[in-house]
Amino acid sequence: METSHEHNFFNPTSKPEAEDPTLRLSSSSSSSSCSSIEAEPRPDHNLRNNQSPPTQIMERSTNDTTSTPDPYRIPSHVFETTTSKAPVEWSTLSNESLFSIRMGNNSFTEIDYFKSGELTFPQPPSPRTPHMPSPRHGTNQAGVAEEAKTAVDVGKKAAETDKAYRASKDEEQKAAASIREVIMANEASNKDNNNNNNNNNKLDRSVSRRSEDLSVKSFAFQKLGNADKGGLQGSTPQKRRTSQPESPKSYKSLRRLRNLEILDLSGNAFNNSIFPFINAATSLTTLLLHWNNMDGLFPAKELKDLTNLELLDLSENRFNNSIPLGGYKSLSRLRNLEILDLSSNKFNSSVFHFLNAATSLTTLLLQGNNMNSPFPAKGLFLICVYLCIVTELSALVKLKFLDLSGNGFSGSMELQGKSVHIFNFSIKRICKLKNLQELDISQNNLVGEFPLCLTGLTGLRVLDLSSNQMSGKLPSSLANLESLEYFSLFDNNFEGFFSLDSLANLSMLKVFGVNSRSNSFQVVSEGSWKPKFQLNAIALRSCNLVKVPHFLLHQKDLRQVDLSDNNISGQFPSWLLANNTKLDVLLLRNNYLTSFQLPRSAHNLLFLDLSVNKFNHLLPENIGWILPHLLSLNISDNGFQGSMPSSLGNMKSINNLDISHNSFGGKLPRSFVEGCYSLSILKLSHNKLSGEVFPESTNFTRVSQLSMDNNHFNGTIGQGLRRLRSLYMLDVSYNNLTGGIPSWIGENQFLGALQLSNNMLEGVIHHSLFNIFSLRLLDLSANRLSGGLPQEVSFRTPVVLYLQDNNLSGHIPDTLLANVVVLDLRNNRLSGNIPEFINTQTTNILLLRGNNLTGRIPRQLCGLSNIHLLDLANNRLNGSIPSCLSNTSLGLGKEDAPYGYSFGVAVVAPGDSTSTDSFSYLSLKMSVYISDPFRMAYLSDTQYDIEFATKHRYDAYRGGILNYLYGLDLSENELTGEIPSELGDLLRLRALNLSHNYLSGVVPATFSGIRNLESLDLSFNRLHGRIPPQLTELSSLAVFNVSYNNLSGAIPQGKQFNTFETLSYLGNLLLCGQPTNTSCNNVTSPESDNELVKDDDGQIDMVSFYWSSAATYVTILIGLVASLSFDSLWSRFWFYIVEVFINKVRNLLW
Repeated sequence: METSHEHNFFNPTSKPEAEDPTLRLSSSSSSSSCSSIEAEPRPDHNLRNNQSPPTQIMERSTNDTTSTPDPYRIPSHVFETTTSKAPVEWSTLSNESLFSIRMGNNSFTEIDYFKSGELTFPQPPSPRTPHMPSPRHGTNQAGVAEEAKTAVDVGKKAAETDKAYRASKDEEQKAAASIREVIMANEASNKDNNNNNNNNNKLDRSVSRRSEDLSVKSFAFQKLGNADKGGLQGSTPQKRRTSQPESPKSYKSLRRLRNLEILDLSGNAFNNSIFPFINAATSLTTLLLHWNNMDGLFPAKELKDLTNLELLDLSENRFNNSIPLGGYKSLSRLRNLEILDLSSNKFNSSVFHFLNAATSLTTLLLQGNNMNSPFPAKGLFLICVYLCIVTELSALVKLKFLDLSGNGFSGSMELQGKSVHIFNFSIKRICKLKNLQELDISQNNLVGEFPLCLTGLTGLRVLDLSSNQMSGKLPSSLANLESLEYFSLFDNNFEGFFSLDSLANLSMLKVFGVNSRSNSFQVVSEGSWKPKFQLNAIALRSCNLVKVPHFLLHQKDLRQVDLSDNNISGQFPSWLLANNTKLDVLLLRNNYLTSFQLPRSAHNLLFLDLSVNKFNHLLPENIGWILPHLLSLNISDNGFQGSMPSSLGNMKSINNLDISHNSFGGKLPRSFVEGCYSLSILKLSHNKLSGEVFPESTNFTRVSQLSMDNNHFNGTIGQGLRRLRSLYMLDVSYNNLTGGIPSWIGENQFLGALQLSNNMLEGVIHHSLFNIFSLRLLDLSANRLSGGLPQEVSFRTPVVLYLQDNNLSGHIPDTLLANVVVLDLRNNRLSGNIPEFINTQTTNILLLRGNNLTGRIPRQLCGLSNIHLLDLANNRLNGSIPSCLSNTSLGLGKEDAPYGYSFGVAVVAPGDSTSTDSFSYLSLKMSVYISDPFRMAYLSDTQYDIEFATKHRYDAYRGGILNYLYGLDLSENELTGEIPSELGDLLRLRALNLSHNYLSGVVPATFSGIRNLESLDLSFNRLHGRIPPQLTELSSLAVFNVSYNNLSGAIPQGKQFNTFETLSYLGNLLLCGQPTNTSCNNVTSPESDNELVKDDDGQIDMVSFYWSSAATYVTILIGLVASLSFDSLWSRFWFYIVEVFINKVRNLLW
């Protein structure tokens, strides 16, 4: 088709004479009833050969209910509704001219199945705002427009701006042919176009379709998006008749739609029962069913009548490995099938043998399956299938686009206990597909050297081997791939030297990226060679470069450059900006650059990352004038000094600014606060900045993350923060802030993380802080806050609460643990009993150490089904230890519930380059020509310290280690009774501390089952009996302390017990053996001791101690009285002193 007519679709206000009069179908905004259709003239069929047929759109009329049916219009009964309980039904009897039906992304389910001869809807669709589909990135926009012109949207989101037509059959076929040309990326068409406009990348389809762009990966078909779960906006779907069809014959009326070629039911909840309905539409050429609830066998037999089918999309369902009987023959009937998308299912390698039947395929997309999984069946047949996998691929001689990424393919397989190497064999078979233009086998586990046979595929435009385990040297024969436009070797284990001059003759090359996990890989970039290519994007990360590659001097059209993680030193390469006026992205992080000099003239650079270098001077004052269009600037982890340049205020579009971990000082420039109104993420932490925190109004109204921690800010929290209504994360901890916490902070219902710790804030905690709708983290620790906790606490999402090291008093509310993942109330003045918490399901960490809590340990704590750390130490708890604590998640088999927490808070906002790789899997797939602005997402995973006492130390833990740390600390209380033997069921425990209590009885031998235990402290109790010898089985035990008890008998020896010193056993007079150096020969046998213990209820040792103490006191008293009975000088002096003392007392009293 002529591109001159493409604007008709995207511009509904095009000239009316170029369009046919239409019949329109629209939903009423005020009523569920629908009326008949307005009469319009029949369109003219005498179209020019080069003119595309006008788009046919059906619209419901809102007024006329009595108009006479027009033979050229759809009868009004199609849109009639009744007040009966039966669902609203659309008949297909008069829709014979329909060319395309799209109902994607509406969450229809199997109970919404299409009835015999009808399309059934829950109720009349609500009015929707028309949304035109934008062209898929990297796709020829002209083709998209041509494709869209042939589509008629009769779904719930019927576009009011589309035009209707009734074209001749010849013109319809031309429209269908144009769609197929777009989908197949016809090579002949590409050659006719100018190379600068050819940006079609077939592997774009491998990206997930779950996108806000309505139809980005559905080949540019518009979806009915923005629907609720019921498929309707603002309505609840009514229950429908759920009787299943008796046979496919009940759907034969769909065959009346003789011109229906495109059917899009993607993004719903249909299951396999929809296939009989679809199979009746024998004229279909395009069928899109991705992202539904379909599973089981590949539906070859169910779709066998669709012999005209050219494109079939079954991706993002749950189809499995099973191959239906007769499926091979059924698939072979689809002789016109050219594009097949089975990505994101559960197929394994056995599906290849089955796909051999589709010999007409030109595009095969299989990424994201389970190809390396074992086969569910047994027998030599399946073994043969596995070994014949790629042999069958060689029969697909028409194949141009092959995507096998993300399948877990490995370089070897296990066959009957023997390793069979099939990698080279498989690649060699792929190498026989001489028509291949795009090959993606990234994100697998392929090993071995680069396959030399791939260099024989001289027609390859796209080759992606990234994210594998390939090793060895890269061959010089890469120079044979003269058609390559996109070449990614990222994330492998390549070694040795690789000279870039081997790519010098690849004149078509636009994108090249390589890095290696091996430290021995080095890219050689020096030399006098001059490349024939003009790159759009290059990434040479972790390549041991010491200089910026010399050949980049000849590049004039670069858009993205990533030289991160190298050894480049010296000055900032400003000549890259001067030579490449279209450069968007420049990433030089983690190098050794020392001097930051900007070019003389302004540049349009969008993303600049110079973090983790060696800059230690002032930031150029004119940076805001030279780089005014920056969207993201990251200069963190350097040594920049002085004040922030005032020219930063000239960066009106900057979205993300990270200057953290430098030595900037002074106040924030006023021009910066007022001028950078587009900021979304601002990171100022770990500097020497001072002044008050936004005492006046600021223009940072779009800021979502504001990090000002670890600076010298002082004063109170300013009113300027009140305007930041988009704020999601605020961190001003570790400063010198004073005063109270403003109550208006709680007015921001979007606030997800509030960190005010380690300041000098005073006053009470306002209850509004506990009612923030989006709150995920509240850290007010290490301040001077007082008063009680709000009694009515209700969190809507899982929350982390850090309130330790304050002066909080009063009782703990019983609702406080509801939806709380981490609760830290250590070192306050809280009193009363531990409450019987209402909900403990989500709690991972509960720390109540260092308060004045009394009473017993409530049995409700036994319901902590997700607990990792429980610290109740240093209180005044009494009573016995509940034996039901073995029911918590500290016991093996009590798996964490789905609420599990990652011990960090993630904040996602658009457009930051600090943690996103410029050449990640998706960004490289955007296009073979990286021409659009570089898009990234900022992911800040803030990890917080959790303090817990173990191994005689009070350490802080953070990050992933908290997922493995399980601890119980009940020390420094007034607990009594015996240690429950059920505590031995806490098999996940790594630290157990019961010291400084009044526990009696024996050490439970069941502790020997806690195999991961690293620290066991039972000191300062009243335990007696022997140390169980079974404890020597605790091979991980590093700290063992039973000092100051009444234990007796021989100390066990062997394994870890040979490493413990005398300090572990002090205060146990009846213990003997190493390391006490006390012989066991003169010690009463443990058996006798145990018998006496049973007779005297565990008190014999203490009774002896009391009697011996009393006897000693009486003996001393008798001796003193007897000595005073003798008349001696010292006795008379003693009585004189007593008399003087008595006289003084009398004088004081009288």
